[in-house]
This record gives sequence, C-alpha cells and structure tokens, in this order.
Amino acid sequence: MPKFPDSWPKMPEKLHRFYEIWCDLRAQNGGEIPFRQQLGLKELRGLTANLMVYEMTGPKELFVKMSGTAIDSQFGRNLTGLSVYDVAEMPAADAFVAFHEALITHPCGGYAADILVAANGKRIRAEYLILPLRNRFGEQVQCATMSELATEGYGMPPGDEGMLVTYHELLDARHLDIGFGVPDYEFTIKTKLPEDN
Repeated sequence: MPKFPDSWPKMPEKLHRFYEIWCDLRAQNGGEIPFRQQLGLKELRGLTANLMVYEMTGPKELFVKMSGTAIDSQFGRNLTGLSVYDVAEMPAADAFVAFHEALITHPCGGYAADILVAANGKRIRAEYLILPLRNRFGEQVQCATMSELATEGYGMPPGDEGMLVTYHELLDARHLDIGFGVPDYEFTIKTKLPEDN
C-alpha cells in the first residue's frame, strides 16, 4: 500500500483512497504516469464529486478540464472549461497556477491546504492531493486533484453569480516525490487573512 511521507499531516480518507487508485493505475502501466481516461467511474469508486482535472495549455495557462459536482456546488457554477483566472483573482490565482505548473512540468505529486476567501465573503477550507496525468496523446500536461472541502464555520453559501476567489490563506503546501524528484520551486505560506472591513 502506498504511503505518504511520515513528516506529512494525516491525510483525509478521500485523499488516501485517491492516491491508492492512482498508484494502482501506475503499476498497471508499468510505472508510467496514468492516462486521464484511466480515471473512470469504476476506478474512482464514488470519488468523482470531489475530483478536478486541470490541463496546462501553455505557460500560466491552466484550465479546468473536468470538475466534480461537490466542487461545482461550492462555486455556484460548473467550472469545466474555465481558466483558473476565471474563478480566482490575482495573486491567489497566480500562486495556484505556479504550484500546479511546477508539478506538471516536473512530474510529481502535491499537497496543499488553504482557506479560500470569496468576493461574497464565503470561506472554504480545502485540502488537495494533486497527481500528474497524461492526456490521450501521452503528453504530460494534466493533473488530477482530489479535494476535501469544509464550509461549516467558514462562511455563507455562494450567491447566484458564482463564487470568485479574491484571497487565499495557504496553510500548508508540499511536493510528493513519485520517483522523479521534486521541482525547484519555492512557495510562501501566508499566515493571516485580510482584515474584515
């Protein structure tokens, strides 16, 4: 059974199960990174609502290839086909894109925990496990993210206009070596939310 490094925080069950599924698919591929189409309903066994697949189409161009229903409901709209910059303002979007770009370019996994703050005042605490994928052409330009989301005590439901992330407090972020090392990329962790007006 695959294990996370001992120095990592205790992973939520969904993230653990997702890592096991991804590792099983990789073993079936002779150690190669799984293809996106291998992550089907049968393989994911009920995890699809919390899954997102991103695709990098160029530098700083990260798009949502597929978003699960639990994530869409938090944002008040279907995110599939949108750029990260359509759902988050800078610098929150820049930090998110840079982290994902680093692990797609240098194939590795990633873990992050943060609190997303929206323009409408909603706050979501989220933990993510991000793992690389290949597209149908075998290109290493995608990644899958399994999320554990919590809103209780973190704010109100989104309005009809859909949620726009204006700030995020990054609580923790790490790269996971899957056999290729980790990228030479530094991320900063903010420790305070902006003052409420």
